[in-house]
Amino acid sequence: MKTKNHLDKKLSQELSIFEVKMDLKLDSLKDGIDDNSRKYRDQILQGLDEVMGELQTLRQENTIGFHQIKERLDNHNRGIKHLEHFTKAI
Repeated sequence: MKTKNHLDKKLSQELSIFEVKMDLKLDSLKDGIDDNSRKYRDQILQGLDEVMGELQTLRQENTIGFHQIKERLDNHNRGIKHLEHFTKAI
């Protein structure tokens, strides 16, 4: 018949083995979660990079468009002044 002391030792060993197995499983699970999180974060950052690139392009196009419109407006103003000057001379 097994003694209480022997059963306590056996239980302690089994619990230690269980603890090691659980630690390994939890570490594996944590690594999987970390990998998935990293992939998800990378996808988000790539999407943001694309959006920021588009935004930069739009800003550049707006700046160019603004200067083109300003140049046209200046040309129109010069034309109007020229016509006003011409009509006064008549």
